[in-house]
Amino acid sequence: MVGGDVRYVLAQRLSPIANVGPGGRGRLDAIGYDGDLISRENSFKHWADTLKKKSVGVLAVIVEECNFIRLPAASSPLENFDSHAHIVFTAYGKKDQSTRTKALLEFALAREWLFQPDA
Repeated sequence: MVGGDVRYVLAQRLSPIANVGPGGRGRLDAIGYDGDLISRENSFKHWADTLKKKSVGVLAVIVEECNFIRLPAASSPLENFDSHAHIVFTAYGKKDQSTRTKALLEFALAREWLFQPDA
């Protein structure tokens, strides 16, 4: 479990997608996990086993990194997914979204893999 005062958004996807869920209509978000509420391994298991999505592991960015590149990031619990979190890209066009996605990826890769199955 990621502990301390640092709040992690354990993002399985760093690229924005249209958010059509409750409270997110019209937003363009990257969806992930709040690392204060779920372990690295359990976020992977939720993504791969519960949601049946393919993944090779868990990378993360911290809220402060999102703020640094002017992307709001927050925990946004859902009824059956209390560790849900999101990063909001709505204010930016495609070029700026791409630039910010690349910056997030650099932050995450600098931190290296937080969890990989069978590693």
